[in-house]
Amino acid sequence: SQFANAPAGSVTTVTSKITTFDDEAGLETEKKNKAIRSIECFNEDPILGDLSTPNEEEIRLRTKSLYATQNRAVTNQDYVSMLYSMPGKFGSIKRARIENDKDSLKRNLNIYLISEDSEGNFIKTNLPTKNNIKNWLINYRMMSDTFDIMDAHIVNVGIDYEIVVDQGFNKLETIIECNREIEEHFSTKSEIGESLYLNDIYNVLNNLESVVDVTSVKVRNLSGGEYSQVSYDIDLNLSLDERVLLIPSDHVYEMKFPAIDIRGTTT
Repeated sequence: SQFANAPAGSVTTVTSKITTFDDEAGLETEKKNKAIRSIECFNEDPILGDLSTPNEEEIRLRTKSLYATQNRAVTNQDYVSMLYSMPGKFGSIKRARIENDKDSLKRNLNIYLISEDSEGNFIKTNLPTKNNIKNWLINYRMMSDTFDIMDAHIVNVGIDYEIVVDQGFNKLETIIECNREIEEHFSTKSEIGESLYLNDIYNVLNNLESVVDVTSVKVRNLSGGEYSQVSYDIDLNLSLDERVLLIPSDHVYEMKFPAIDIRGTTT
C-alpha cells in the first residue's frame, strides 16, 4: 500500500508468504502445503502512521535539527528528530512534543504523541507504535535520561465568522470562497501545544477581493460523537483581546470536518 495507515479489520489478504520449518525434509508435502494455505491475517486495531504526503512545512519540521543530532539524542529537539526518523515499518507519528518533567528529580522527559488515521485526522497513537518508539529511543538516549510516553489531547474546533461583502460580488459565492480559504489554512496540522491565532483567519479573509471587512471571527469547541471527547473551555482560554486561543502543552487543536465546522454569515 502507498499509505502507512489502515483501519481496523482492513488488512485481510496475505500477498506473499515466507515460511520456515524445523525439519522440512521430514514433513509430508500435503500437510506442509495445508499449513501454508491456512495462513491468514487480520488487524484487530488500526495500523497508524503518517497518511498524507508531506508538504514543504512537514518536510521542514521532520528534518529540523536531524543532522545535528549525530544519532544521539541530547536535547529535547534531538528526541523529536529521532522520533520522526524512526523507520515506517515500526509505525509513525504525526506530531510529537518533548517536555522536561518538572516533578522528576532526575532528567525524566514527557513525550506527547499524536498519530493520523486513514482519513487524515488526529488519533491517539496505538500501543504497538508506542512500544516500538520506546525500543527505538533506547538506542539513542543519554544514559541518564528516562521518559514517559503519553497521548496528546485532541481539541476539535470550529470557526464562525462574519464578513461584509463587496457589492460587486455574490454573497453566497463569497461565503463558499471564504470557507475554502479557511479550510486550506487548517489543512496543515497544528503542533502539540501550538496556540490558535485568530488574526491569521482575519488576514486570510481580508485578503480576498470580495471581502470588504471581517467583523467577527470566533472559535467554538466541538466534542462528543465523531469528535474528540475533550471538552475545552474556549472563553476561559482566550487572550484578553480574543485573538489567541491558548492551547496547553499536552493538547493539540484540529478542525476535523471543515464542511460543517466552518460557518460564515454576511451583513
